[in-house]
Amino acid sequence: QLLRMADTVIAMLDAALLAVRERNEHQAIAVWKQDDAVDALYHDIFATTQREMEANPANVQACAQIAFMAKNYERVADYI
Repeated sequence: QLLRMADTVIAMLDAALLAVRERNEHQAIAVWKQDDAVDALYHDIFATTQREMEANPANVQACAQIAFMAKNYERVADYI
């Protein structure tokens, strides 16, 4: 899911740059609406990592890193 999230954010950035270049308001709005999909992925990833940390305390550090990466991607999508 993290890779899908990253791919979505990269696609959003590419589409946003194209919308600005072409001054395409409709495309810009479509990019903005994709943020909800990224938010949903973030919540799924966070819930999954939280469950994994509770079930396997040895994985806390790795899961925390994944959760931080997901949060950063989510914030990037918010700024696009």
